[in-house]
Amino acid sequence: MRILPGIIGSVTWVAVGFTSPRVIAEEANPFAKLPITIILMDDVGYELLDRAATPNIDALTTGGLEFTRAWVYPACSPTRAAILTGLYPTRTGIGSVLKWGNKSAFSLGLEHTTFAELLNEPVHAFGKWHVSYRHTDPNSQGFDHYAGSLFNLNGSGTGYYNWLQTVDGATSTQTTYATTATTDFALNSSAGVRYIAYHAAHAPAENPPGGSATNDAGKTVEMVEFLDSDIGRLLQNYHGYVFLLSDNGTDIAYGGGKGSLTEPGIRVPFVVNGPGVQPGQTDALVNGVDILGTLADMRGLPHESPDSQSFLSVLRGREGLRRYNYSEFFKPNPDTTNRTWAICDQSYKLTNEGLPSTGQPAIRLFSMPEEIYIPDAAYTARDQEARKRLMEKLPFGA
Repeated sequence: MRILPGIIGSVTWVAVGFTSPRVIAEEANPFAKLPITIILMDDVGYELLDRAATPNIDALTTGGLEFTRAWVYPACSPTRAAILTGLYPTRTGIGSVLKWGNKSAFSLGLEHTTFAELLNEPVHAFGKWHVSYRHTDPNSQGFDHYAGSLFNLNGSGTGYYNWLQTVDGATSTQTTYATTATTDFALNSSAGVRYIAYHAAHAPAENPPGGSATNDAGKTVEMVEFLDSDIGRLLQNYHGYVFLLSDNGTDIAYGGGKGSLTEPGIRVPFVVNGPGVQPGQTDALVNGVDILGTLADMRGLPHESPDSQSFLSVLRGREGLRRYNYSEFFKPNPDTTNRTWAICDQSYKLTNEGLPSTGQPAIRLFSMPEEIYIPDAAYTARDQEARKRLMEKLPFGA
């Protein structure tokens, strides 16, 4: 594996010599001007991070604000659509994974406003798209430049060393290791906002450059460690904000809960690092849809999403806006007939994701954050009130 120095724990902005009016403004409100880099990992839940050596991710976490109650969605495409648009899956119609080759299937509609269309500055995207089939869609949805793969690597090629690369609508075969290629593209970008969606550590499990593991579990850990080293390479000499999160939990093959609405499926690592961010840990509720609202808030712009709630106040060390967290899954897109959902507040979680073999009821209540099941027969008056309250807060009903 490559060895690169870890990044500085907390990114700072230093003015050398005289202080210009622009720098004074940036120091007064750095959120409004400094560059923003959103790093989306693939299938990298807590279980994988616990097994891999990740000094750069550790440094980001130590120097930044770690959200311990961050939710996304059980699968790749719904989370990506939610991050891009600030909308829950029911509103975008993307409730499950888009499959390569089925180009007549449902895609994210161009009528939905992405954060790239919302922001008044250059925004570039790199890596995995996975919300639509049209090769020009990233550019059509506000990204001034896009370079990456529209789908999973094992759907658009044979793997990390042989995949279909799309650059601003033109597609060709790429043989550079996908993580390396994504970082290289991003390093050549001077955009004020970069959205970098890595494929690692999604299947296929393949040794990264320098890797030597012989089984899939070992290869996957090596892929995470290589990703970490490339994050260090990406952020060397970088002055700005970093949002780091995963699209869902770790694959079940490696002890995670990807594909389910359990905490290992939807609660993911989520860190924000940068000037003015209050470092530490917070149990404030935050959701992948909230990135759009937060970007708008940082830049002083309005937005029209009914779902996205800015967490800029939390970054500044104050109370957050979100009182309830929500996640859902349905297929085929956009049919919500068989929608499963989960909703929580600080103390309780309610879900209709059934476990038929257990004989448990269709709608189940859990105490949080430990996610301990509460049988109906054991409900206290407080439990009954919590169930009623959460049912009433469901955005699309039960």
